[in-house]
Amino acid sequence: MLNRLFAVLVVPLATACGGGGSPPPVIVDSPPDKEDSPAALECPPTGLAGAIGTDADPAGPDGCGAGACDWYQVPTMGPNTGVNTFAFAIGIEGTDDQLQFDFASPFLLNMPQNFLTDATSTTAFPASAAYLQVVGGNVERLMFPMDGTITLTAQSDALNGLTKGTISMTNFREIDQTTGADVAGGCTNTVNGLTFVLEQGVANVQKPTRAPGTDNTIPAIKGRLTATTAPATMIR
Repeated sequence: MLNRLFAVLVVPLATACGGGGSPPPVIVDSPPDKEDSPAALECPPTGLAGAIGTDADPAGPDGCGAGACDWYQVPTMGPNTGVNTFAFAIGIEGTDDQLQFDFASPFLLNMPQNFLTDATSTTAFPASAAYLQVVGGNVERLMFPMDGTITLTAQSDALNGLTKGTISMTNFREIDQTTGADVAGGCTNTVNGLTFVLEQGVANVQKPTRAPGTDNTIPAIKGRLTATTAPATMIR
């Protein structure tokens, strides 16, 4: 079974820079005897890169939905239950897609932590990532890392504290949203790398109220990544 920290839910992107909705689907020519042939859904954009916040202008502490940005949560289910966890989501320019990342305590600085690559794992893990391809508010594809790391260079969950770090080049492949198994012939995409500087908008009291699958609470930051390579087209 799929067992991950993140709920497969779309986080509303507040105060997004740039923008634009999802690109219209490419329609596949219908055969003569069928009027409702499926559309072609492009694979997600690849070659993603960007800088989310800077020391001079960090992302946060406001602009996360209706309230201040809280980049920390304590899962109430899954392999990292009860572990204080840093988590955030990023919008992708020109789409409704999102990248989601997390890093579980202890928050070791300047030590790259490998992303979980087995979506079916039931063992506690230090870091995880996911790419959600979103069309019309629905997650149409779920992408999971094949490699990659996250490194924290500064960490604070105190009010106005900064959490900073980098994401290495990371390759993603499509997985089944229910089982976590790889999708045969599925899509792949790549994050070339990114940096982030996030300011905490509230004092983290490690509230155990965030249950993946029931509560859509991963905050979304202001920046949006851009793709350097056009996506492939895949018939689904």
